[in-house]
This record gives sequence, structure tokens and C-alpha cells, in this order.
Amino acid sequence: MGTATTSTGAGTGRTGHTNGTGTGAGTGQAAALDRGIRDAHQVNDTAALQLEADAAIAAAPVDAGAPPAAAGPSIDDMAAGYAQLAGAALGMLTDAACPAWEITKDEKTEFADALGKACALWFPGEIPEKWVALIVVAGVGGRIVAGRRDPATGGMLPRFRKPVTIEQPQATAAAPLN
Repeated sequence: MGTATTSTGAGTGRTGHTNGTGTGAGTGQAAALDRGIRDAHQVNDTAALQLEADAAIAAAPVDAGAPPAAAGPSIDDMAAGYAQLAGAALGMLTDAACPAWEITKDEKTEFADALGKACALWFPGEIPEKWVALIVVAGVGGRIVAGRRDPATGGMLPRFRKPVTIEQPQATAAAPLN
């Protein structure tokens, strides 16, 4: 049989902890007691930290001033900006894509305003880059189409050239060699 020694806690921070060799009797209880003491200290430390945090929050000054200003432009400002972009794009695209409709400036403005409001709802912060890229492509395409109009008639120039026929010279009879 082995002997058991019990620490008085000096230098270990624990009381009643069994160390050394022993019969094993009571070691499970000692370990459970040891865990319970550590858990109790942890709970007490957590509660103390919570009390300290609550006190700091209660002591913080309260600002009763106006709420912070909204970051960025208002929805109306966004709609106006989008309407300007839409107006420029619509003017170019309608002239290039459907000139025979003769869409008036008032109609373009009304459509651009409606499109600007819709864009402000679809894209409240800003237009994502992938959409900006598509808008740029549409604008460039519109300019290309507009540049391909016949100045005399206003109609579109032919998309294909007429085939060019190359005339082959007629083979001449070769003179006999003498």
C-alpha cells in the first residue's frame, strides 16, 4: 500500500489536493472538488467583469443631440443624378436606334426622370461596376450606330458591301514557235 500526502496549499494555490501515491480512494472526489473550485472562481470572475462593464456603460455620457447625418446623398439626389445619365444615354440611343419615331425632348425627359427614380430604388448607393460596364458598352454601341447613318437620307448605311467581281483577262492564243 502506498502512502498519501495531503498538501496544505502552501505554494500550490489549492487546499486538500492529494498528490503523491495513494490507494486511489477519494481521488475522483478530490478532482471534482478541484474542478468545482476553479469553476466557482471563473463564474465569480465573469460576474465581476459583467458588473464592471455595466458600471462603465452607465457612467458613459449620453448625447441627446441630433441623430448623425445620413452618409451619402438622399434618394431624391440619387434619382436626379440617374435621370441626368439616363437623359444623355436615351438621347443618343433613341436617335441611333429609332430615329423615325422622332421622340421629342419632353418625352425623353419624362422617360429619363422615370428611369432615374427606378435606378435610385434599384441602386440606392451606387450602380455596381458590372452595370456601369454594360451602360458604357451600350453608349459606345449607340455612337457607332449613329455614325453609320447616311447623312443625305438619315437611313442606315448598308451593313454589307456589294461583292466585287474581278474580271480575269481572256487567255490569248499563243503564237506557234518556229
